[in-house]
Amino acid sequence: VNQINVSGASTMGDDVTFTGDNYNVLWDKSQNQLEFADNAKASFGTDGDMHIYHNGNHNFIADTGTGDIRIGADTNITLENASFNEYKAKFITNGAVELYHDNTKRFETTTSGVTVTGDGTFTGNVSVGGTLTYEDVTNIDSVGIITARNGINLTGGDITLGDSAGPHKLKFGAGADFQLFHNGSNNYIDVAGNGHLYIRPKANFYIQDYTNGEVWIDGTLNGGVKLYNNGIKKFETDGNGITVQGNINMATDSTLQLGAGADFKLFHNGTTNFIRSANGNIQIDNNSGVVNAKFIPGGASELYHNGSKKTETYAAGLDIVPGQVLRISHANATDGNDGTISSGNFAEGLCLVGTQTIASSGRQITHFGNFKPANNHQTHLGSATHSYGQTHSIRLYMRYDSSSVGLYIGADDDIRGYHDGTNSYFTNKTGNFNIGNTHSSGDIIFRSNNAARWHIDGNGHFLPDATNTYDIGTTSKRVRNIYTNDLNLSNKDGANDVDG
Repeated sequence: VNQINVSGASTMGDDVTFTGDNYNVLWDKSQNQLEFADNAKASFGTDGDMHIYHNGNHNFIADTGTGDIRIGADTNITLENASFNEYKAKFITNGAVELYHDNTKRFETTTSGVTVTGDGTFTGNVSVGGTLTYEDVTNIDSVGIITARNGINLTGGDITLGDSAGPHKLKFGAGADFQLFHNGSNNYIDVAGNGHLYIRPKANFYIQDYTNGEVWIDGTLNGGVKLYNNGIKKFETDGNGITVQGNINMATDSTLQLGAGADFKLFHNGTTNFIRSANGNIQIDNNSGVVNAKFIPGGASELYHNGSKKTETYAAGLDIVPGQVLRISHANATDGNDGTISSGNFAEGLCLVGTQTIASSGRQITHFGNFKPANNHQTHLGSATHSYGQTHSIRLYMRYDSSSVGLYIGADDDIRGYHDGTNSYFTNKTGNFNIGNTHSSGDIIFRSNNAARWHIDGNGHFLPDATNTYDIGTTSKRVRNIYTNDLNLSNKDGANDVDG
């Protein structure tokens, strides 16, 4: 049937298809529903002002006329999912309009305005004509710029700037000249412009650690500045300068410079320590100005005692100030004056004069270095009338003249040691000549040809240095007699041999 004209009521007992030029509409009896094929439209209005249809992908309610689309209800209007178990929007009669996300209410109108549950993101500007109040808000997320034309009055809570995609900065000045930010690891205070950074407290100023409040820097109003290490004050300014507690460590080749023109310098170059004066002398004195030493650049070095100069260097050597002496002191001196070197009154010239009292037996110089004569065998150490004092009643001296050469020991030259050009000798002319070893376990060793030959051990036994090596006497030089208490002869590994 291509066409049916019905002037009255008509009843169809099965499915009915309404065929269009391109799209059909089916009354499906078994489904009890009128089915519009894709792109088949239900059109309303004389001029087709409103259409409802599905294009195969999406559903459309299209108003192509000039009027409004008005949805009215005496009860609530809800937009839900197809299963009617999840809200998308609610329009409550005489009440709120509610918008949902995944069945969670995020936006609703109230009698005084709107309520947003969760974060609010604005990609453009937000204009608030009245007061903008935040209550229990965790974050304000703005992609664009938030402008407060009359300032921000924060009566409570925090301002938090993130660092995940930034760092995000708190900027001040028309050119963002001053910036505060955290880059995820460290905190920064940046002066990006050309101005200075001033920190101006009205009272004292402190920099301290966050956890324990340990002070690092302490600035006192109308007072000093203190620097601390691990809570202990190490550096402080005061009305007279600075006070340092502890060491001042400077790197190699770093210089401590004093004076307006860096006139005085202290430094270490890795191997040597330097005290350097670029202008003026170097002087060591006490608080009263009493000089101990003075060093003149390019000139003399002077030593003082209680402000009185005693010696100084000059181009040719060391000069003792006229009227002064060079004293060689010894810790055991009973009078504190155990030796002096001076230009005396003796005909011999420069004299070494003993000044230490030892058991009322005169004076002596107890320690001195080597004396080298200008000419060999031409000068004396001491003289016939001025000899050196004694040490523990033993006088040790050396003498050279035409009749005797050697080292003499004893008040009357009792022991003499000398070498006659071929052989060496030690002789004694008074009493016994004792050779011994006072060490409890030591031997007396006789040596020849730079080798040990015979020993007298600590028990008095006479022993060869090595067994079966040395003889007593020879076939041409025999010992005349051997006296013993009991004669015991022992021969090992060989036959006895007694010749006549």
